[in-house]
Amino acid sequence: LHIFSEKDELLVRNAELSQKNLSVQSSSDSIINQLKSEIKDQDDHIDNLKQSHDSLQENVDVHEKKIKELEDGKEENEQTSTQVSTLEQTVTDLQEQLADKNKALKKQEQRLRDLQKTLQRELRVQPLPSDEPVVIDASFTLPMQRKISESRNSPLKDNIDFKDHNPATISHVMKPFETNNHSDNGIDVHKNRTRNSDHLLRKDLENDVNFKYLKHVVLKFMLSREAEAVHLIRAISVLLHFSPDEQKMLHDTLEYRMSWFGIRPALGSGQKSKYIPPPF
Repeated sequence: LHIFSEKDELLVRNAELSQKNLSVQSSSDSIINQLKSEIKDQDDHIDNLKQSHDSLQENVDVHEKKIKELEDGKEENEQTSTQVSTLEQTVTDLQEQLADKNKALKKQEQRLRDLQKTLQRELRVQPLPSDEPVVIDASFTLPMQRKISESRNSPLKDNIDFKDHNPATISHVMKPFETNNHSDNGIDVHKNRTRNSDHLLRKDLENDVNFKYLKHVVLKFMLSREAEAVHLIRAISVLLHFSPDEQKMLHDTLEYRMSWFGIRPALGSGQKSKYIPPPF
C-alpha cells in the first residue's frame, strides 16, 4: 500500500510538473512571440529610420550644394560690385570730360560767333565809293586744286627711256604733241599748253569768290586811313592766316602811325626787315 501511495504521489507530482511545464512552455512561447513581434517592429523602425536618414542626407546634400552656389554667387557679386564701382567711376570721369568738352565747344562757338560779328562789323566800316556788294561763300566755286594738279601733269611719261632709240616708243610718246598741220615740234606744243593752263588758272583765280573777297578787303585796307584800317586787321589776319605776332605787329604799326609820340615797333632791319625804310 505504501508503494502504491508513493506511486500515486509521483504520478500526481509528475502531472503537476507536466502542467507547470506546459504552462511555462506556453508562457515562453508567448514571450518569444512577443519578442519576435518587438524585433520585427524594431526592424521596421530601423528601416524607417534608414529611409529618413537617406532623405535627410539628400536634403543635406541639396542644401550644401545651394550653400556652395550662394558662396560662389557671393564672390561673383563681390566681383560684379567691384566692376560696377569701376564702371561708375569711369562713367563719372567720362561725364566730367564730356562736360569739359562741352564747355570748350561752347567757348569755341562763342569765339566763332564773335569773330563772325567782328568780321561783319569790319566789313561795314568806312565803305569806299567804288565798293560793290560781295557775297561770302565758304565753298570754292571752282575746284582749283584739281585744275592745278591737272595743269602740272606733263604729257611726257617719266618712265619712258629714250636711250633705246625705238621708233615705235618715240612716236607713241610724241604723238600727243602732233598738231593739225602735222608739226613735229612737241616741245612748243607743250609750252603752249602750259601757257594756256596758266592763263586759265589766272582766269579762274580772278573769278573765284574767295579771291574777290580777299582782294576787296586788302584794297579797302590799303586805301583806308589808319583809324579805319585798324578795324580791318582781324579780317586781314583771318584771310591771310596771320600769326598772333604778325597781327600784333600790324596793329602796333598802325597805332604808331596814329600817335604823336609813339615808339616804332621792331620790324627788323636789313634783309629781314618787314618794311621799306624811308630814304632819309
